[in-house]
Amino acid sequence: MRRGPDGPPRPTCSREHGPAKTEELALSLFEKTVEGICDSILQSRCQVPPEDADARRTEVVQYVLAQHGRMPDYLRLAFRLATWGFELAGLAHGGRVFHRAAHPSRWRQIESWRGGPVPVTRDFIRFYESLIVQCWYAPNGN
Repeated sequence: MRRGPDGPPRPTCSREHGPAKTEELALSLFEKTVEGICDSILQSRCQVPPEDADARRTEVVQYVLAQHGRMPDYLRLAFRLATWGFELAGLAHGGRVFHRAAHPSRWRQIESWRGGPVPVTRDFIRFYESLIVQCWYAPNGN
């Protein structure tokens, strides 16, 4: 802690919050959002109870993240930005960021984007939903 101009201590910047830490936090937010999308779609579209199939659920999340990682750079960045926007849109839908909201609130947000007037939001949900359902029902996982 350093002393501010008025004398009270103020926090100092640590090396932990540099560009690498910021990138790590952004990546984990992206992954948490993808995990929330997967959980909600599995619960509502595939009728998977939240307490069932943890290993398969993790496999689905990893599959979706792997498909995202295979995208060309310009698409990968666009989907990452759209996913972060979707995460923050949860504040408007239920007062919490998407991955921290309860399933009913998350599902309302997914349905809102699926039926929204902007084609990009419908395509965004269709992208995630198709990968999730495909992986869940594939004979050997993915």
